Amino acid sequence: MHELGYAIGGYYTQARYDRDNFIALRLENARDGWEHHFAKESERTNYNYISYDYGTVMPYGATAVAKFSVFEVCVSATELIRNDEYLLLNVPSGSTIEVIFQNYTQNLAYDGCVWDGVKIKTLKNQRHTDYRFCSPDYYGTSLISTTNMVPVITYSIAFEITSILRYRIRNAFICTF
Repeated sequence: MHELGYAIGGYYTQARYDRDNFIALRLENARDGWEHHFAKESERTNYNYISYDYGTVMPYGATAVAKFSVFEVCVSATELIRNDEYLLLNVPSGSTIEVIFQNYTQNLAYDGCVWDGVKIKTLKNQRHTDYRFCSPDYYGTSLISTTNMVPVITYSIAFEITSILRYRIRNAFICTF
């Protein structure tokens, strides 16, 4: 699919003209000679008609072209995601992710989070519902993934919500020399 994206005229997702609104680049961590893969296209040559898609097949992963696998090149520019959008936390194979629920908009918890919430999919079968939070009462709740990917999905039928999460890599392979 990635190569098909090129065949139909696509660019790397990190080359979007608006990428700085969604990711931050740490080119000092990139392998020598790979910098040109991160050249930003203009709005004229790379207007996509959709918001940044963290789940597309067209980006490099955070460590795909890194000098060492423990360094990230592409990272989230912000911790904010819009309602009805998602963030895919993706770490090196063999690692897991700890997600810690920090806060949520007050006074919106109702009947099992049917109106709004944040879903954190840390279970092995990510098609299942997993965990939903819609109240600051769960402050400090820690979830540990069973895989190296965790989708985080926000949703709201009527309200603007704010959820704050912290996350970190666990069980990472560390390069030693």
